[in-house]
Amino acid sequence: METIAAFNDIQAGFSMEGSCGPLYMLYGPRQFGKSTIAHRIVNWIAADPQMSDVECIFIELRTSNVRDAATFWTSLGMRIEPDSVCPDENAFIKLATRGQRRFCLIVDEMDHLFDNKDLAKTFLSVLRTWKAASYFCGFLGVGSHDLVHHYKVFRGDMKSSPFNVGNMIKSRFDAQLQIIQVVLLASLGR
Repeated sequence: METIAAFNDIQAGFSMEGSCGPLYMLYGPRQFGKSTIAHRIVNWIAADPQMSDVECIFIELRTSNVRDAATFWTSLGMRIEPDSVCPDENAFIKLATRGQRRFCLIVDEMDHLFDNKDLAKTFLSVLRTWKAASYFCGFLGVGSHDLVHHYKVFRGDMKSSPFNVGNMIKSRFDAQLQIIQVVLLASLGR
């Protein structure tokens, strides 16, 4: 995985001490290794002793997760503590940063977020505020080419467009990544 540029870029950004939490969008067609890269970032954070103070929160969004704001924030909180209830962003941050921890957030299937335009607008604005927070290690949104066009949905509102200060990474076909995916799926019994 270390030879794959997208992985290296995200890893470098998340591990950069003292910098603002980077915002990444990894997009591209299905079966191009985006989710594999996201899972490998999660595994790297869990295994790296220098990231021991980082809570890596991974969620694969479903339509049911974006029904309303309370459902969305609770869905994120449940990735940290299964019985948690987070009615809003503040409750989620309190949970994610308990014990002086920092956190990074990885959202796979992010396209579902844009099914609820009000929630998407709020969340993108929240990402902007998190970017400068000392407790925020970074964000990786993973989805299809539609993510590149989210600005069309939120035309005229710069608060909902954090990726003019973030990084868009297009997933490209990589034969080596395909081999890693096959091995990963085989190890999961799929």
